[in-house]
Amino acid sequence: QWLNKIAQSVGKQFDENGEMAEAGNCNQQLFDKLNSFSFYHQKAPKSLSNQDCEVFYQHNILPFNLSTNDILRTITEHIAYQINAVLPLINSTKKCLVTGGGAFNNSLINQLQKNKNWQFIIPDKNLIAFKEALIFAFLGTLRWRNEINILQTITGATRDTSSGAVYLP
Repeated sequence: QWLNKIAQSVGKQFDENGEMAEAGNCNQQLFDKLNSFSFYHQKAPKSLSNQDCEVFYQHNILPFNLSTNDILRTITEHIAYQINAVLPLINSTKKCLVTGGGAFNNSLINQLQKNKNWQFIIPDKNLIAFKEALIFAFLGTLRWRNEINILQTITGATRDTSSGAVYLP
């Protein structure tokens, strides 16, 4: 979310291939500030809202007077750092499937791959492109069948629920 928002501030839809981030430098002060985000210090299960990201962005990223490329590079290194920090806690296989828009960000992939203890697997572009649609179709199917599609053990919600709305024609 932050990467796209920053790229959009200079008229780009996103940082294509991570080229802007690759052209920037990591700012240690901003990097440390990003890693102080209270979300990272909460115990699982937890879920991060768009509102939390927006408030943090406005109060902690915008005040830094850095070039767009430097901000993108710093955030990219921060994301890789946080992923590498959590992987040993949730996965013992030493393999990580990279999907979503980040899989197309060469700067992020380069940062992740600095961790030589892990194998980062990038699937076919079609899987990456349609993963979210498939997941939401699955969640919608569960909702249609009135089955649980939100697990408190994953999101930190107060209870398991069947979330979403069904509108009939």
